[in-house]
Amino acid sequence: MRTLPTARRSANGPAAGFTFIELMVVIAILSLLASIVVVNLDGISAPTKLRGTARSIGNQLLELKEMAALKDRAMSLEMDLEHQRWRVIDAPSVVDIPDEHEREDATFVGDWVETPEGVRIQEVSFSSTDVDSSGSLVVTFQSDGEVSPSGFVAFLKHDTLPEDEGISVEVSGLTGLIAYHDGHFKAEEIRRPEDF
Repeated sequence: MRTLPTARRSANGPAAGFTFIELMVVIAILSLLASIVVVNLDGISAPTKLRGTARSIGNQLLELKEMAALKDRAMSLEMDLEHQRWRVIDAPSVVDIPDEHEREDATFVGDWVETPEGVRIQEVSFSSTDVDSSGSLVVTFQSDGEVSPSGFVAFLKHDTLPEDEGISVEVSGLTGLIAYHDGHFKAEEIRRPEDF
C-alpha cells in the first residue's frame, strides 16, 4: 500500500512549505494588485465605450431596416440629441389601421436608450450645410429599404478624447447600409425627399 508523501523536515529545522500566514500575505498582495488594475481599466474604456455606442446605434438602424422589410411597413428611430438618447417607434400603417386615433394607440414606442457616461452624439449631418446638434430627429426606414432623411452621418465623441478620435456612423441613403469611420467624417451633399 502506498502512502502520500509528507512534508520533509530538513536536518536542522521545521518542515518545508508555506505557512498559513505566508499564504495570506501573498493573497493580500495579489488582491491589492488586482484592485489597482481594475481601477486603471477606466482609463482605457473611453474608446471602447465610444465604439460600443456607435455599434449600438448602427445595429439598431440595421435591425429597423430589416424589420421594415419583414413587416412591410415603415419603422423609425427617434434620436434626442438634447438628452443624448434614442428609441424605436413602430407605428402600424394606414392600411393596417385606417383610423388615426386607433393607429396612434397601437403605435409601439420603445424605451429610451441613453449613451454611456462621457459619450455624446455631437451632431447629425445630412449634408455639409445641414447639421443638427440639438433637438430631436426621426430616421424612418420604408419597407423597400429607403431611408428618410436620405442618408446622414452621426458623429459621436467621448468627453475625454480629442475631437479627431471620435467615430462617425454613416447611413447610406441609397442602400440604408451602415459604415463606421474614425474621426469626423463629413457628409456628402445628400438631398431630403421634400427637396424634390
